[in-house]
Amino acid sequence: MRLVHVEAAALALLAVVAGCRSDDAAETSKAGPPAADDAPQESVASDPTAVPGTHEQMAAVPIVPADSGRSEAGDGSTAAVAAVPLLPGGAASSSGGAPGAVPLDSRSARVAAITAEFDAAMQSFYDVFRGAESEEELQELASTLQPPDSGPAVAALRAIVEESPDDDAAFTALTWIVEQPGVDDATSGWCVAQLGAHHADRAEIANSLQSLAYSAAPGSDALLERLATDSPHREVRGLATMAAAEALAQSLEMAEYVRGLSTEEEREEAQQYMSATEFERLASLDRGEFEARIAALYERVVADYGDVVRYDEPIGPSATAALRELRDLKVGKLAPDIVGEDIGGTAFKLSDYRGQVVMLDFWGNW
Repeated sequence: MRLVHVEAAALALLAVVAGCRSDDAAETSKAGPPAADDAPQESVASDPTAVPGTHEQMAAVPIVPADSGRSEAGDGSTAAVAAVPLLPGGAASSSGGAPGAVPLDSRSARVAAITAEFDAAMQSFYDVFRGAESEEELQELASTLQPPDSGPAVAALRAIVEESPDDDAAFTALTWIVEQPGVDDATSGWCVAQLGAHHADRAEIANSLQSLAYSAAPGSDALLERLATDSPHREVRGLATMAAAEALAQSLEMAEYVRGLSTEEEREEAQQYMSATEFERLASLDRGEFEARIAALYERVVADYGDVVRYDEPIGPSATAALRELRDLKVGKLAPDIVGEDIGGTAFKLSDYRGQVVMLDFWGNW
């Protein structure tokens, strides 16, 4: 239900893996699929102890072209990094021997094996970018590589949930899927429904509320608002109330973006990242109604849950600041007064220029 800015997220990731080269990384283009000839797939022998339907599928996923990355050899020279075949337990073989059997005698162990295998594939993907020796090489990698496909892992985890949807293994699988970008609406919506039906009373669901807030999964807003009122855990109610307000605020922001699209070309580009149904929902969203709902949620946080901690800080001050922004910092409202010095060192206030046209330029360096 919310647009994920894929390119911005990808560029932020590149900045991190490339040593925080944020200024230059902003010039990087969106990653695309590698050419078929550049992505050989290594075969992996069938292992009866492997997780059914996951290892053989995921091990064959091309992670990187075989000649794209670089690794340091023992003599200081560099060597090509091939696509990494993964073992059932999620670790790449370092000895060159046959994959060892991993005990998979419980549902939780199966879930752990699937997620560990995908995490190892993602780590290999990141490692290629970390090995880039220049900005040019980094940009070349960004234009030719794509991250591992989470589809096989998602399908395998869903199968485990369908066996029994209400135990710890199912909860772990569902929250993992919800947190993955790019999962189709049908699957992510199904996961949200399963969380609501079988796991809404868990205290541990608090750790997944932010993922739900920024999720495109159908039903995520409704689940957050339900948890905000019905969870037996005060911490979950408080965090869910905050997350529900933030989710609605994000929808409101996206609605303004959609309404601001002035050409058919802009609208067509936007619909590459959201369904036609979502586009129409945002275009017709009632701003006044949403602002009232958002304000009511933030007010509840301030009144009842201000001391609940998120990211090592209480959420009350954040809710108060968000309320002020919602009510006062928008077009048509009186700008808050600003006190500072001009380039000559003379003190001034913004209110000194009331009645005149004023341009404010906010900027910063990182």
